[in-house]
Amino acid sequence: MDTRVLHILSFFAAVKPMKSAQTFSKPERLCSLKSIGQLFENGEKWTCYPFRIVLNWADKEEGPMAKAANVQILISASKRSFKHAVDRNLIKRRIREAYRLHKFELLNRLSDRLSKSPDKILHIGFLYTAKKIEPWNLMERKMIQALDEISIKIDLKTT
Repeated sequence: MDTRVLHILSFFAAVKPMKSAQTFSKPERLCSLKSIGQLFENGEKWTCYPFRIVLNWADKEEGPMAKAANVQILISASKRSFKHAVDRNLIKRRIREAYRLHKFELLNRLSDRLSKSPDKILHIGFLYTAKKIEPWNLMERKMIQALDEISIKIDLKTT
């Protein structure tokens, strides 16, 4: 074989595949009751149908969740509107998937802000307010719109 081909093959053998940024891990989920309470008490709220969005900056907590992600989200679907757990789980699964696929746009826009304040964490709540299960393409489109609105609101606060 040609030495250039061997060199190229050895290069690709040495390169390990990067982990995809399209993941949604446990540290990205907002689970702390204290943090959830602060989110709803102090957070900025607005509606982007079919979501009610709650946004709040908080201090990173000490202890086991100290390695938490810079952005944590909460997803909720009302038991009053959707009596069956199957329906609520479907809605939450769709919201999670839409966020997972498009969160990199938000993180790219917020990277400067997040690097300037490593002791702060952004909490976002996505509350599903529609009375029926919307199709996937609408939820995905509205998630993109909601993430754009979040980044705009944060940019306006920092300037």
